[in-house]
Amino acid sequence: MAVADSVLYICDMEVIHVYSMDPFRFVRTMGRGGEGPGEFNSAPHLAVHPNGLFINAMGKIMTFSEAGEFQTQTKIPFVYWYVFYPLMKSGDNFVGLPLKRIDDTSKFIHTVNLYDPQLKLIAEFYQAGPPALLPPPRPGGKIVKTDYQVIPDCLEVSVHGGRIYVADSRQGFTIAVFDGAGKHLFDWEIEYTHIKVSEEFKRQFWEETRASDNWEQLKQRFNYIIRDHYPAFFSMKVQQGRMYLTTHAQKDGMHEVVVLDLQGNILKRAFACPLDPEVRLLRGIAPFSNEYVIRDDTFYYLILNEDSMLYELHAHAIDE
Repeated sequence: MAVADSVLYICDMEVIHVYSMDPFRFVRTMGRGGEGPGEFNSAPHLAVHPNGLFINAMGKIMTFSEAGEFQTQTKIPFVYWYVFYPLMKSGDNFVGLPLKRIDDTSKFIHTVNLYDPQLKLIAEFYQAGPPALLPPPRPGGKIVKTDYQVIPDCLEVSVHGGRIYVADSRQGFTIAVFDGAGKHLFDWEIEYTHIKVSEEFKRQFWEETRASDNWEQLKQRFNYIIRDHYPAFFSMKVQQGRMYLTTHAQKDGMHEVVVLDLQGNILKRAFACPLDPEVRLLRGIAPFSNEYVIRDDTFYYLILNEDSMLYELHAHAIDE
């Protein structure tokens, strides 16, 4: 999903549904399946740019007008395997999070890179940790047993107002702020309480993993590690001049949301995130922030109705 002003975009695999939010109503469907110009055959990442929609699909980036008309398409001239971190616009340039192999080992890390309009590398300006999901081994390469962090650290990058914000929970509750050219400006450090990983989560993980048909192969491939404490946060978004971070602290079934202005000041803390990160960790590996948008201090997210097998759009306000 993506949101801009009063327009909400929801990707439904090969098409994008457009809704007006004031009042809420369906407007149009845009895009189509395929591999030609303006077409995509997998769920794309959506972002809003000043004059329309920016779409990062498998191996290419496209722009559409506000009216949903296809404008341009550019092929990504390098392997960008880790599709869960799409390319993002930063002025005329792009920000991306590719994987980088450490020397000649089987280990990888994410880097945050700046590319020019032709997608040529300008600078690598941040080194993060290992990916939540490892790339496949090289053809004919030896499969090496690898450590697998069941509860990975959170890595989120957002481009907003000419700045690049990197939230990397390996550093604690810290946000690194860069200018649009990737120059480090400063860090924000926020106090937080360490939250223990529940025994119920550990039990459920091992129960489901060992019951898998692939368990014999999995235990040869991965050395599973479950940390004692959760990372400082599990998602970050920057929208409408505010930063929203969600933590593992919870109350009455809601997780904590920390809202900051873009000077790093905490505006409020509220138990108002309706999405459960433990459920998310047990079923997927893409960044949690892919599952919701925030507009006017309100979460908008999709839930599958198991009776109708249709997705429903839900909204939940962040209370003062």
